[in-house]
Amino acid sequence: MACITTIQRDASRIPVHTGHRIPWVAVEQIRNLWLRRALRNGHGREDAEDIFQDALLAALEGLERLRVADGQEWKDAFLAWLWGIIRHKSVSHQRRRKRLQQILEGQTVKRQLHAGGGIEATQVRTSLGLLERSSPGAARVLRLRFLEGRQLSELAVELGVSVPTACRRVQVALAGLRECVELVCL
Repeated sequence: MACITTIQRDASRIPVHTGHRIPWVAVEQIRNLWLRRALRNGHGREDAEDIFQDALLAALEGLERLRVADGQEWKDAFLAWLWGIIRHKSVSHQRRRKRLQQILEGQTVKRQLHAGGGIEATQVRTSLGLLERSSPGAARVLRLRFLEGRQLSELAVELGVSVPTACRRVQVALAGLRECVELVCL
């Protein structure tokens, strides 16, 4: 509720959609419904909150794209649209989590194939070397996020961008690093 209250206070940044007001009470009810469903489906509470906040921010930022059908109330259209964005963000999150799990399982298999403790140190040195060879922006994002352990919200403040933008920058930097690792491993 604190994040929703913060967004309400900064209403000057929310685009007006033909004079309609955001139904905050209904948004809070959708949040509670989403959290229950997400926890039941195996998401952690923090992940579920992140997904909801990303979806709400995307809905508010893209409010001018909302289309209301003839005979449909604006509030109903907005809530249905928000729920759809939540579902899409959830699917994206699950796909990212699955890819990460596959990567981690692949590293575990590689470690099992190579007996001895030197392989982990070699992988860390290789990763740091690749990080230094990546673009300065990507290296900074990855260093802050993973080596210094910053949360996405802290990273966003450090970079001077929104949380979803910080998340995208981390994803792009990781994708570039993954490509470099694949080239090295070939």
